[in-house]
Amino acid sequence: MFDPNEYFKKIAIEHKDIAHTEDAPAFFREYSSIRILFDNSDFLDKMRYAKRFVLVSQFNKDGSITGKTADNKFRVYTGSIFLISRIIDKTIDKAFDDTNEVLEDIISRIEFDMDNENIPLTFRLNDIAIHNIGEIADGYYGIMALLSYFEPTCTEFNAAKWNL
Repeated sequence: MFDPNEYFKKIAIEHKDIAHTEDAPAFFREYSSIRILFDNSDFLDKMRYAKRFVLVSQFNKDGSITGKTADNKFRVYTGSIFLISRIIDKTIDKAFDDTNEVLEDIISRIEFDMDNENIPLTFRLNDIAIHNIGEIADGYYGIMALLSYFEPTCTEFNAAKWNL
């Protein structure tokens, strides 16, 4: 099964401006966006080793099932990525510009990977919500992108699982 958190970790390793390594971590998985935005002391402690950007992936098993018939159903998974930049020698507007540019790089990489069948599913790239998240701590600004992807699913009734 595809793990979007591992996929975004790979992106954080391979993108030159993020450059995640074990010595300079710039990728984190988080289970709650609330912790990133409001209860972020542990997160900020991790961020101090990062270089220019930090990518945070928050994909769990949230989503929905959609489709017209049992033969044509999809499980739609939703999650978010946060791209955070530290303000050292730039303005807030420049930080937002920089994070938006890297986010566009990430979206183009997803498109590339889907076109070349490097990932076994389809991200819904025509429906991405992007929000500036403002200052999450002293000197840290960024953006959040709400993404979804889908996989075929089958929801057939299995009578053996019921006391009928």
